[in-house]
Amino acid sequence: MSLSQSHVDILSEREEVTSYVDQARAAADKEKDSLGFLPERAYREAAEQGKLLIAVVRQHNKFVYAGHLLHGGVFPHARIFQVFSSPQFRRKGIGRQLVETIVRRMEGLQYMSVVANVADDLAANQFWERLSFEVIRTKAGGRTTGRQINVRVRELDVPTLFSLTTAPANSSARDLKLVSRLFDMSPIYILDLNILYDLVKKRANVEDVGRIVRASFNNLVRLAVTEEFI
Repeated sequence: MSLSQSHVDILSEREEVTSYVDQARAAADKEKDSLGFLPERAYREAAEQGKLLIAVVRQHNKFVYAGHLLHGGVFPHARIFQVFSSPQFRRKGIGRQLVETIVRRMEGLQYMSVVANVADDLAANQFWERLSFEVIRTKAGGRTTGRQINVRVRELDVPTLFSLTTAPANSSARDLKLVSRLFDMSPIYILDLNILYDLVKKRANVEDVGRIVRASFNNLVRLAVTEEFI
């Protein structure tokens, strides 16, 4: 049975999480087999940068450390490095709340996905599966463990080039729907090699591609590229 939302707080501001850094580090060090090892400095830097979430539970008029999430990554792909729930609060939904908090935050910042690397022999794979993190590939782990690592990804609900340019039947083919999508941050367009070829080879879609590129220069949209593009 999940803890009531009113009894669990997710802290993220530096002033809020600093006092819990030592507890988070000590808790993670006890789970090195599943979480790996990070030096104390990594936790303190994460707290300073707003990349450490702390879950606290209200008990007897005081807050008790219940878990943490350490994240980072490079736009437009966020990465979760650690998720931990204290033993006394496991199976209470703490881990899910921490992950969903990051998902909502990254969607608000127009990130494309959240990535988590999980050793394939860990029961935690079931947790990530339930949270819609799909295995996209498997890679070799460290030499000492001989493990295989599942690279799990959750695609975020943000507009892409193709979703933004799919216009309703009664709209103009030139209407990119930019004005209606201008929230606090510009929408992001994803470019692959086909789009590049449209532009440099002046194929049929060259005018539309040119308009997208010009829009990025004017800060109406932001551009990202696929791996094949690089």
